[in-house]
Amino acid sequence: MLELQVIESNVSWRAEITEKRWPIFHEFELAIGDLEKPYFECFMTWLVEDDSTDSRGIINGYSRFKKCKKFNANKLFNRFINTCKLDAEGIVHVSKVLRALVVYLKKIGELDSSASLPALTQKMHREAGRLTPIRFNRYVVLYKDVVSALSESLKQPNCTGDVKRGQILLSSVLYGGLLSVDSLYGLLVNSSRSPCVVNSQHVWSLDLKASEYSYSESRLWYPDILTETLLLKSQIPEIETITSQKREMKKKITSLIQEVFSNLPVSVKKMLAIKKVNLTTLLNVVSVHYEQFVPSFVVRYCYREFISHSLKPSALNRLAGCCVLDDGLGKSDLPVRSTWGPSDQYLSLSSDTNLMGNTSEQEEDDQAASWTWVEKHIKQADSKKSLECDISVLLKNNTELEPVQRLVLMWGAHLASVGSNDFTNLQTKRISYMMCSVGSRLTGLVQNDDMSLYSSEDLEGLYEELLGTVSSTGLKRKLASMLDRFQKYLESHHCVDAIDSIEVFGIQNSPLPVDANVLLVDEYLNVLKTLEGIDELDLSPEVNVVIRLIFILGYRCGLRQSEGLKLRVEDIQGDEDCYLLIRPHHYRRLKTNNAKRHFKLSHFLSHGELLLFRSWVNKRREQLASGESSSPFLFACASKGYSCINADLVFPVIHKVMRAVCGDDSLRYHNLRHSFATLTLLKLMNEGACQLSIYEQHPETQNWLADNVAFKHYLYASQDPTRRHLYALSILMGHASPETTLEHYIHCMDYLARFSIEKRIMPTAEILSDASGQSLTTIYRWLRDGADGYRLGLHKKYKKILPQPNQTVFSAAISNFRLELIANNTVRKFDDCRKVLFKLIQSPVLKIDEYKQYDVLLEQTGVNASEIKKWERNLLSLLGLDRHKITSGGVENGSRRINLERYQNETLPLPAKPRNIDIDHNAYIEVVDRLQIMAKEDPVKLQALLKGFSKHTQKRNYLFRFTDIASAEPVIDALSALTNDKVSLSFTLLHGQKQSDNNVRRVCIPYWRMGLKLSKKCSFISRLANSDAKAGEFGWFGVNLVNTKTGKAIEGLRYAFAMMYVLEVSAV
Repeated sequence: MLELQVIESNVSWRAEITEKRWPIFHEFELAIGDLEKPYFECFMTWLVEDDSTDSRGIINGYSRFKKCKKFNANKLFNRFINTCKLDAEGIVHVSKVLRALVVYLKKIGELDSSASLPALTQKMHREAGRLTPIRFNRYVVLYKDVVSALSESLKQPNCTGDVKRGQILLSSVLYGGLLSVDSLYGLLVNSSRSPCVVNSQHVWSLDLKASEYSYSESRLWYPDILTETLLLKSQIPEIETITSQKREMKKKITSLIQEVFSNLPVSVKKMLAIKKVNLTTLLNVVSVHYEQFVPSFVVRYCYREFISHSLKPSALNRLAGCCVLDDGLGKSDLPVRSTWGPSDQYLSLSSDTNLMGNTSEQEEDDQAASWTWVEKHIKQADSKKSLECDISVLLKNNTELEPVQRLVLMWGAHLASVGSNDFTNLQTKRISYMMCSVGSRLTGLVQNDDMSLYSSEDLEGLYEELLGTVSSTGLKRKLASMLDRFQKYLESHHCVDAIDSIEVFGIQNSPLPVDANVLLVDEYLNVLKTLEGIDELDLSPEVNVVIRLIFILGYRCGLRQSEGLKLRVEDIQGDEDCYLLIRPHHYRRLKTNNAKRHFKLSHFLSHGELLLFRSWVNKRREQLASGESSSPFLFACASKGYSCINADLVFPVIHKVMRAVCGDDSLRYHNLRHSFATLTLLKLMNEGACQLSIYEQHPETQNWLADNVAFKHYLYASQDPTRRHLYALSILMGHASPETTLEHYIHCMDYLARFSIEKRIMPTAEILSDASGQSLTTIYRWLRDGADGYRLGLHKKYKKILPQPNQTVFSAAISNFRLELIANNTVRKFDDCRKVLFKLIQSPVLKIDEYKQYDVLLEQTGVNASEIKKWERNLLSLLGLDRHKITSGGVENGSRRINLERYQNETLPLPAKPRNIDIDHNAYIEVVDRLQIMAKEDPVKLQALLKGFSKHTQKRNYLFRFTDIASAEPVIDALSALTNDKVSLSFTLLHGQKQSDNNVRRVCIPYWRMGLKLSKKCSFISRLANSDAKAGEFGWFGVNLVNTKTGKAIEGLRYAFAMMYVLEVSAV
């Protein structure tokens, strides 16, 4: 076929060549091989017909006296490919001919020596799923048919309920960005429910957890104008049967969309190329159409290739200024399980699954699991016993281990010796793999901190941050399983605070939970103003500035806790143009190499914040230069003696103020990082500085999002349109891939998807008129102000059926905020004290010198050595032990009156924390609070009560038991001050076996009642004492504090009194 074309065209292309130019092409034709000659003829035929400058230059030659446009061989060849009808093999041959021709023309001086060669074309196998031009053109036709079908369907009167459902689903696919089975079925299930109203925007939940389908993240959906019109107009009832099987979901959605096509007139059906709906093809067709107008990451989010969690209920309520979504709606109705219960597949040593991230699962796993210093000690272990022995030797001989390294090794020894009921086939290699995977990752985040001293809130934040650094979904699920088991070990063996494992690690096969909470700019400014106004009696000015700066950097730059806290002075470069460098150093490692980044602070901080930051930096530089301070850290407080401010002085204050100002108790510092990612992406995607209607009630947020020109120029050095926003943000966040940023930290994709689609893909006014039943004149009037103007008109029409907006209340700064009002958490003090004592008891096992152990605890916990010594002295006094008993690993018969902690089959000289006080929780807290009040207002009475407790408490039955009135009198007086409507006193007379009931009523009870001056209204219970000989003439007197609701003794009070004794007793 090629030869025939050449014969027919031989005369035509040669006729175009002048006699002067003919020798050039003739010599070239003689120089090439016979195989290329037919393709040379074909190319020359095309060349003489092409009118471009490059083609004319080759045929006629370039003028030596006129300035000519630079020859572009690639552009010429691309034009040839797009117009010729050769197959792939022919195009490859033509590319070789053209390259040879360009080399020849450069050699003889016809082309400039700087002219580039065309790219060498190769025939490659087409990638799976890649569109061919033919298929693309077919998709264009199919898309037009689908739009036509929906348009015609909306004109049909008296549609059935299934047809209306199909119209809603088809509209949400074409214009609403729902391109997955999960999303469409979520809309189908929730479409009959009333929407949430957030700042005049209607929002539907796509949650399927109520249907026992937990394999997709929780999403909200902001509908397009056409689908919202259909939802409000149709008012369809809930579907009868709901399934949790994806195949059944797909079948149901397909059948409903098919109803739309089946209901069309015959004349319309004949014009359509679609006869039977294939849902997969339909979604592919629409996604290809979206790709032409919308950023690809938005399309992949719509297609559910990307996971991105919508705002949690409390955050959405703050955005709306009222309660629009209950916290319970977003939670699963599945039975609550105490553990996650993963299958054994999540602990396999390898996986074939490759994920969307830039780094494969195996590569990420290998990078993190290389805990080399441990591997060289345990790699020879061939049995669990030898592994346990190797770990024991390592723990005994290595005194330089960091606390987290020691905890992980002890966990490994526990798995080797005891095993776990949750894992099957727990072999030696698997234990080593689990230790290295968990230990290497935790070491990078925790570093020198002792995580056994962390609160439950800190632990939850730590695990969330750790899982957020893993881009591989399979590895993330595997790691969540191991962390869950590690946390359970810490809770049972190291007295660590319990966490909600379901909330942190999720349930099997579901996306990991994410704390999708953000702080708006308005809220941030109110929190900052409140922090600034804290009284100097509560917070010194120097510490106040440090706390505000750490808060500012967390919100404005998205810094992690450790990144902000351990900044050095040398990490700030420049004077006027300050650059903040996030880089590893001796005092703080970074989680990954990607975490290294820098910020030009003038583009991130406001003018006032930048002045405050510069002032502090200059102050620290002067202190270092004058020798007033030798600490390298930026946030050192010389006046307070802090070489680096302690985390316990910073983050609790930030948490308390954030929660008080915003009215959301779930807020924590790590949410600032979520806020930075979410709002920065919105700022980058906001083209033309337009106002986002969802934030209309938050003017500071609106203004910040609109002011993006200088910020974009800083990132891209240009204002040209770009699709690099997500990649630029992932670099600022210090993530290896954009997928990690999107899944864990961005919570605006639901709104951003509609915002991006609606700018370029909108239904016509005619379709909207047919859907709403309004005239075209009305539709054009509604559309005058764009989509939001249309919604305003639509909402007015359906005002009666829509939920009425509640009274809105937004955050406000609190003047003269006092920390002491919310800092009185005695239960927290108990836990902190108990953890310190636990470490003190364990320190001899860790081979720490007796004189250095208090300094080590001071460094780890921030508690003064004098305070620790006081607690130790009081504990020994309470238990009646000597100093050496606390270091001996056991208490023998040191105490029989208080339940003591069991640890690794040994009894520790430490009050055991009550395991279950749910029934008595309110009464327990009431007593603890009153004890704290007594400590402040009447310390003498408290001392008498606590000393009475140490002498007269009983391990069981009675909180106090007295044998004489003198001992009982001061204690009863103090206990009376602890009673109220929730707590009352209960008195019991313990008598001998030989004493008659008459003697008890007439002699014993009156003796105690009159001696203690108790009212006759106080009833006595009589019980038989254990020993008739010891009961005495008037018996014993037992006292309990009772929960008035249950009538029983309050659980946990012995622990509370014991810890209060340790904390408050001044002299023993």
